Formats: sequence, C-alpha cells, structure tokens
Amino acid sequence: MDTVLDAKQYGLNSRTQLIQISDKEIAIFVDRKSRFIMKDGVGFLKKVDTVKKQYPDTVVSLKIASAICSKTLKYLKEHKIKVYQQ
Repeated sequence: MDTVLDAKQYGLNSRTQLIQISDKEIAIFVDRKSRFIMKDGVGFLKKVDTVKKQYPDTVVSLKIASAICSKTLKYLKEHKIKVYQQ
C-alpha cells in the first residue's frame, strides 16, 4: 500500500518523507548513505511525538535505506518503534 503522504498534514517539515504502510501505520523514510546514529534516533523520536500529538492512534515506524547503529536500533525498539531496512 506504500502511499506517500504530506508531512505538513502531520505537523512535520515538508522535507520529511512519510509513507503509509497500512490504515493505522505510517513510516518516516530516511534515505541517505551515512549510518543512522543515536543523535538521529533521538531526533526521530521527536518527530514521532509530533505525529502522535495530532494522531494518537497512529503507529509510526522507521523505514531506512542505510545502516543503523546497533545501540540506536536497541533504543528505538525500547520505545516500540518498528524498523524496516531496505
């Protein structure tokens, strides 16, 4: 179902890429060459909080094309964030 959504509708920057995974799940897509590190994970959770304030029933996931730090992966899983790696 991967449909691209308007990030402004969810209170996010227009450069943020949102993809609809299912009726109740959206993913923030990160497409870059460098590794996703803890600083990125903390920033990602801020974006999740912004979406959850407007749409509390929505599940927000991370869809990523690059490598992810194992510490960051553990951190996101502790906060119940699904991670889809391509």
